[in-house]
Amino acid sequence: MHATRIGAAATGRLRRQRVRVPWHLVASPHYSKTAVGLYIKIAALAQRPEGCTAGVAVLAEMIGTSVSGVERAITQLRRPDPDGPPPWLHTTRQTLPGGRGTTAERHVRRPAPGDPYVWVSVAAVDTLPLHLVRLYAALAYAGDRRMPVAEHELARLLNVSTRTAGTYVDDLESTGWITVHRRAGDRGRHIYQVHRLPGENSPDPTPGPGASSATSDGSGSAPADGSLAIKEDHRTDPLEKTAQVDGGIRRRRPQVVGGRAVDKDEHPHPGSVSGAAFPPVVLRVLAPVADLLPQLTDWEVRRITRAVLTQLAEYATPARLSARLATRRTAAGPITRPAGWLLSAGLPRWGCGVLACESGRLWREWAPGTAERCQVCERRPFVAEQPPPPAPGTAPPVNTPAPPSPLPPLPRPDLPCGDCGIHTPDTRCPLCSEIRRAEAAITAAVDAALALADTDDPRVLAVARTAVEARMRADLLAQRPDPRHATALTMALAMRLAAETRAQQARAEALEALAQSPRAAAEARQAAATALRFPTSGGGLTAARAEARRAAAEARLAWARDELAHRMSHRRERPVA
Repeated sequence: MHATRIGAAATGRLRRQRVRVPWHLVASPHYSKTAVGLYIKIAALAQRPEGCTAGVAVLAEMIGTSVSGVERAITQLRRPDPDGPPPWLHTTRQTLPGGRGTTAERHVRRPAPGDPYVWVSVAAVDTLPLHLVRLYAALAYAGDRRMPVAEHELARLLNVSTRTAGTYVDDLESTGWITVHRRAGDRGRHIYQVHRLPGENSPDPTPGPGASSATSDGSGSAPADGSLAIKEDHRTDPLEKTAQVDGGIRRRRPQVVGGRAVDKDEHPHPGSVSGAAFPPVVLRVLAPVADLLPQLTDWEVRRITRAVLTQLAEYATPARLSARLATRRTAAGPITRPAGWLLSAGLPRWGCGVLACESGRLWREWAPGTAERCQVCERRPFVAEQPPPPAPGTAPPVNTPAPPSPLPPLPRPDLPCGDCGIHTPDTRCPLCSEIRRAEAAITAAVDAALALADTDDPRVLAVARTAVEARMRADLLAQRPDPRHATALTMALAMRLAAETRAQQARAEALEALAQSPRAAAEARQAAATALRFPTSGGGLTAARAEARRAAAEARLAWARDELAHRMSHRRERPVA
């Protein structure tokens, strides 16, 4: 099967379709290689108008594995992630009460905004073994973010040895999906060029003689033995090179790295480093401080590059980091230590736990100059992450970078509120904001209450909505504070909190009622049977039964949530014909 699927790349019938795969799914040890390939295939099939309706046997044939392997992967994807995220796969049963019906419809959960992801070609799942699909996704993720990769890091991701990871790299390169530029990166690392299709816009990927990643002595694989230099024997040096004349220093032999002689003078000395040592994306980020770059050493260049690439991979964009550096460079004084200022004051993010917070201001990629204030920072005193000031009567230490200052507030004229017309620095005054949030909570509570209705008639639902909303508003008005002892803003805030509490209660009641329905019971039985058939724990029959009960409860709750969301979205207030 391996040779047949690999050979399919030469037929010219590969599709150019790509899907977004969560990086957490690729890197997490809780998901097998079959789960990663199955997620990619289901995500691709779900883009069809009819969705993904392929059965387990068809999916097993598509990704080149057994039926039992696909069933285990479906179980992994349908369970809540051990690290916190919700399940990655949802299944909608389409079986009639008599046992007849159509194949279940499956759809995957897309990465949430801000979550790291990687684009993976669907043709890779059609042509590659599953362990190479995971390796391809990891190399594509590193290539998109220009992150250097070592073979021991790939081995830790794939849970194999370093030698096996090198063999996998050679196998993947032989298929044409990647091109390996061996020993062309920093410290003798390989540079991996990932292709969207095999051999597309790339040189001949066939490795030359002696260019295999799986070396005989493991040189350059592990961090402990990654040096490519050898120990010199000074007794074999020529006489004219060992002789010391007027205290001169003997010239060392050039070091050979990847077939190219690297002389010591090629590496710039401190004070002569240019911006060419940075990757292009890092140079774009450091454009506001370009005058500081020539003063950096090689070690400082690597530290700053790692700090920038880490933030770009986790949450930031080049525009955001450039704006941060420009603002802090303007507020800073004379900089005597460029590397220390960049690593401790220029590049770190200051703010609360909200990733969009920049020193009390929310960064919006679509509107960088709006300077919206962070509500979390407004609830507590904002303290910038600065070093403590020197004690009175003591001088600051020498060559200490200037203490960073928070982002200055951007000037913004007062605008009229969109509801009441009162001029306010925000688009809506606090009173109108609380009123709108209270109205939204009331609407959510009414939608949750109407989700339990036994009819879809718009006229009946409209009458029921009016009655439920009137009763709910009367209850909320009865709970409001006394107008003689509260301001309008305080009353609006109390109404909003009461409405949100009522919405949560209505949602909990609806979920409890839907979880007792026959369809929820059928989902629970199916999940329990699957858990008993493929137990993941080795604790015997008692542990398997406990796992089956947990799987049944999770399946019942998941179906109730999906059904409630479906009913709330389809039973909202619509015009009656």
